[in-house]
Amino acid sequence: MTPFGRVAAVTTSMATANFIALNAWHSLVFGPHKGLERGPDGSFAGYSYEAFKTWAQDVQASGHGEAFLAWHSRLLDLTFPAVLTLALAMLTVMAGRLMPRFAAMKPAAQWAFAMVFGLPYLLFDYTENLLVARMVAAETVPDAASVSLASSMTAAKWAFVALALALPAVLALAAMLLGKRGNHGP
Repeated sequence: MTPFGRVAAVTTSMATANFIALNAWHSLVFGPHKGLERGPDGSFAGYSYEAFKTWAQDVQASGHGEAFLAWHSRLLDLTFPAVLTLALAMLTVMAGRLMPRFAAMKPAAQWAFAMVFGLPYLLFDYTENLLVARMVAAETVPDAASVSLASSMTAAKWAFVALALALPAVLALAAMLLGKRGNHGP
């Protein structure tokens, strides 16, 4: 494995470990055994005003609002999107370099291509986290416009992370198909 491949493997492992820690923390603090629902940011299509309002009020009433802000918003969900974005970009560059046209591109162009879905994901995820954290910290009933904006950031985040996850797989598959085609003729 190349040094770049080793760094990509470590970065991917870090993203995976962060994801596991984030979900374990959610289960421990906000699990059904605590009488709380999971956070709204796990809803692929966003969430309704009522669902968010109920969740936010439950978190505040349970006394876990400060824990949510400290551990979720300031630590786990601050590091995870950045590490995941970097890991996916590295995997995209590795998969892309299996194809001659991509490999011939300048490294800056390869990285720009690799970040085309990752950077929007990062932006949407951080914006969503900021909006949700502000609403939880406010300890008042959030307004519908703020919840709607946070919900749309959640849906956009999931759309772009799905694309960012698919990109290295598509490139690796394309490289494999091109390799087979090149070995067996047209």
